[in-house]
Amino acid sequence: DLVVMGGYWSTGSKGGLLGSFLVGCAAEKREGEGPSFLPLTKISTGGIPLSALQVLMQHTGFRRASCTIDGLVTTRQYGNWFESDSVPEFVSRQSFQRSKEGDQGGCRFDRSTRPDLWIDPAHSFVLQILAGEIVESTAFSAGITLRFPRIQKVRLDGHEGAVFASGKSVHDVETLGSLHSLYAGRMSQQKEYDSQAPTGALLASAREPAVAPCRFLTYSQKLRKNKEMKARKPRRRTVPLRVNSSGVPAVGGVRESVALRGLSFIVHEGTYMHDGRGQEGGGSLPLAARAVRSRTDVQEFIQRHGGSVTLTADCPTNFIVGGRKNDARVQTHFKAICAAAEKAEVPSGCSKKPSKTLENLLKMSLLCGIIKWTWVFRAVASFQKRVEERNEPESKSSSICIKDNFPELLKLSRFDYLLLSPKVEKSLRDSEDIFGDHLQSDDGVLFLKRYLKDMSRKRKNLQKVQEGTENLIKRRCPGDPTWVNLALSKFQEEERWIFGGPEQVLWPFRKKSCHKLYGASSMVRMYVNSSPSGNVGEGNLRFCEDALEACLPLARSMGAQIMPTLSPKVTHVLCGLGKGIEKVRWRRDLISDTYATDAGGTCLHKKLCGLMEEADRGGEDRPKIMLVGPAWVRKNYDTFANHNKNQSKY
Repeated sequence: DLVVMGGYWSTGSKGGLLGSFLVGCAAEKREGEGPSFLPLTKISTGGIPLSALQVLMQHTGFRRASCTIDGLVTTRQYGNWFESDSVPEFVSRQSFQRSKEGDQGGCRFDRSTRPDLWIDPAHSFVLQILAGEIVESTAFSAGITLRFPRIQKVRLDGHEGAVFASGKSVHDVETLGSLHSLYAGRMSQQKEYDSQAPTGALLASAREPAVAPCRFLTYSQKLRKNKEMKARKPRRRTVPLRVNSSGVPAVGGVRESVALRGLSFIVHEGTYMHDGRGQEGGGSLPLAARAVRSRTDVQEFIQRHGGSVTLTADCPTNFIVGGRKNDARVQTHFKAICAAAEKAEVPSGCSKKPSKTLENLLKMSLLCGIIKWTWVFRAVASFQKRVEERNEPESKSSSICIKDNFPELLKLSRFDYLLLSPKVEKSLRDSEDIFGDHLQSDDGVLFLKRYLKDMSRKRKNLQKVQEGTENLIKRRCPGDPTWVNLALSKFQEEERWIFGGPEQVLWPFRKKSCHKLYGASSMVRMYVNSSPSGNVGEGNLRFCEDALEACLPLARSMGAQIMPTLSPKVTHVLCGLGKGIEKVRWRRDLISDTYATDAGGTCLHKKLCGLMEEADRGGEDRPKIMLVGPAWVRKNYDTFANHNKNQSKY
């Protein structure tokens, strides 16, 4: 039986309550001092139901915060519990944490054992605790603690339930002396049992042990047991694992040639398949390449022609082969090459040997890039064709290879790469133009086909970008047949008044009797400043500000025409204005505080200045442009809303 001295906050279903209690035993009474207690262990409240825990909290005056039916939030009430940064007076100064003999240095708490709330044992309650055994510990000032404690009963009168038992005074709980006696008796019994433990089967059957062995091991016993098990376990001889640079086994069968002798390749995982168009980067594809279906086929082809296939780039590698640009391994390896090229810089005048990391980066930066898998087949086909033209004897032709006899076949052009490293890209710029045409040498028909195909592909990509931009403008701007555009294109000026209702405040085509009411004398052609940062083109209207985009339907409904580009026909520019500014007439000396952002204001000011200069060069009148903000649009929209509201009253 132990008394509750403190508590720890809980989370989850018991949030706002205490999830653990700090329990202690009574200290030795001294003359002239009141009763004091020593912390013994920390025990969880998970062994009792939530309803019983709430009863205990109410008994001590604790109320957690809650929300009533009326929506009022009640504050938390601690009752007999309290917070304290220092150790309360009812905690005994006696402590066995620093020495087994004990001292008067007081209890020492760490971050996990210090309770969040304290409670005076005089206003607390007693718990009956069931534990595995009493063990030595320096976590609490008692010098001992309980292993696997759990609440068995709550000694509190006046409550019914399986958890509650008859009440007990806090002065009748276990004392420190009785617990130390129990611990000393347990240790003496354990030593006696260890000394009388039989060594043979006959002694074990002839004599019963005086005390049954403990189900739990102490810390020293656990260490001794682990040491014995480790010594009993046979040692394994650790052999360092050696991984060859070429982890790809050689294929069986007859070797066709030694064209790739002395060359090493890395073949990345990816898509290796002919797309059926007959040409891959220009020139007809060899028959052997058309039968390729996987990465293994490329590896076997390289090995059949005398080349070696490696798995990593640690060893000297001549070529890195990939399937397509979008393959994951190709993209990852290319990013590594680019990153190594940026970081692999040896300081000038440094005589110190570079580190291993820097050496690896230097090796990686020397790689030229990732080549197309079809180049390997074309190089072997060209090699075989040249060998046939030589008419060399078979004994001599079997020793001819590309590296020694035809090194010009190893010179790669821009079209042979899937991805170019920064190093190769820089060297090619000095010898080729933007289309890959050599500036200092004449190219054949094959290269001409490649140039034309590359230019055709770039033109198609440009057309796709332009078509996408036009489609975006059609979707977001007045390219679609809105009522404003239909009225301007399908009806005569004298007939457009039929579209001017009380809601169309910005529609200028009205009957004469309505002009004074709404005051719109000219067509409002509005341009939306959709690039406040200056990075978005005029034709590509991506509305960067939600406030501007939200005002477009209102402006269209009131009769304004939204213009896709900034032209002399524009009368109003919808943009972000400063605080408190609804509209302002644009002029060259307009201050920057007029705009909501400096970047957006500077960009728009440059556009309008260029528009004025263009009008001056063409001999046209300068357009008078009004800068309006979202507040101006909403104000005009509220005008007809209030008008309709007044009309509905009558």
